[in-house]
Amino acid sequence: MAHQIRNRLNSFGFAAELLKFDVQDFSADYKEFIDKNPSVTEMVKNMNELISSINENVKKTNTILTGILDFAKPKGSVTDKELFSMKEIINSSIMLVQIKHHREKVPVVLDIPEKDKIYGIKYQIQEVCFNCIDNAFEAIIEKEQHLNNPLFNDIDKTKKFEPEIKVSLRYLDNKNKYQIIIKDNGIGIKQENKVKIFSAFFTTKPSSKSGSGIGSYVARRMIVESHNGDISFDSKYGEGSTFVITLPLFTKKDRA
Repeated sequence: MAHQIRNRLNSFGFAAELLKFDVQDFSADYKEFIDKNPSVTEMVKNMNELISSINENVKKTNTILTGILDFAKPKGSVTDKELFSMKEIINSSIMLVQIKHHREKVPVVLDIPEKDKIYGIKYQIQEVCFNCIDNAFEAIIEKEQHLNNPLFNDIDKTKKFEPEIKVSLRYLDNKNKYQIIIKDNGIGIKQENKVKIFSAFFTTKPSSKSGSGIGSYVARRMIVESHNGDISFDSKYGEGSTFVITLPLFTKKDRA
């Protein structure tokens, strides 16, 4: 099914690219004619907007499909779980965020003990951490936009803003669990949106962004269903958010 959907997405994308080149060639060959006819100018403009819309929706649909496929992979069993370095997956997640947003630096502070081994399905924990750090970084960007735009008056602009994402690892020895805590001082989450954060296809990102609303939904299912863990958050709009991922520690039963 995924293969068939992707084939059609590729066809839409290919057709849009061909149309884009045809419009570009027409615009170059008949520039004077277009400039003299407002109706033709408007038509060319509308076609370019339509092409952009098709390409953007192809990308978004592909992102949703990828998220569904990632979760649809065979569920991790005990034998799929392993001990691995927390710092390793966090550093990889930071690098992916830098690549995605074309940034040389992401303001992440690590509070991880030297003995940083955690237990779980590595690729799934990495995906969850990337999703949380990426959302935190986008929340920081959105807050900066609100602070710099006089049209936005929904947050306190009197305080000095120094963006920061803090990633911590805590072992709860009395409960045989560990926690990954990802805290940011970004835009935060509005009260009316809190109940929807882990819902499929819900996103607080503007339509111009690449958010599909599938990332947090899949992340929660990976933690709850594949790891018997929990993911929760606390957030105040204008001040930031804290996401807490709670997972079981490695046990002798798992080893067996």
